[in-house]
Amino acid sequence: MENKSGRFVIPYSRIYYFEKQKRQVLVRGTGGQVLCSFYGKFEEMEALPQNFLRCHNSMIVNMGRVSAIEKSNFLLIDGSFVSISRTYLQESRLGFTRYCMPDVR
Repeated sequence: MENKSGRFVIPYSRIYYFEKQKRQVLVRGTGGQVLCSFYGKFEEMEALPQNFLRCHNSMIVNMGRVSAIEKSNFLLIDGSFVSISRTYLQESRLGFTRYCMPDVR
C-alpha cells in the first residue's frame, strides 16, 4: 500500500478489516488500530485474497480474523465487531460458512 508518507508492506495476517471513510481507506488491525491509510476505492482493491469479504458499503473484513457471526455483525478474534449491512447480509453469511467449511458450496 502506498500513500504520501511512503510505501507500506503489511502482511495480510495483521489486517483485520478495511474501512472506507469518504475517499480514504483505513487499514485496521487489532482493536481497530489504524495500521495505515490511503486514498482509493474498494473497487480498485482487486488483488486482495479470497478470504477478504465485503460486508458493508464501507467495510471489507478479513475472514481469517472472524470468530463468529452474530445477527448483523462479525465478531473478530480480538473481541471487536464489524457491522454487516442488510445489502451484504446474505452474502456475508454464505461467505462465513464457505470460509469455515470450504467443502460446502
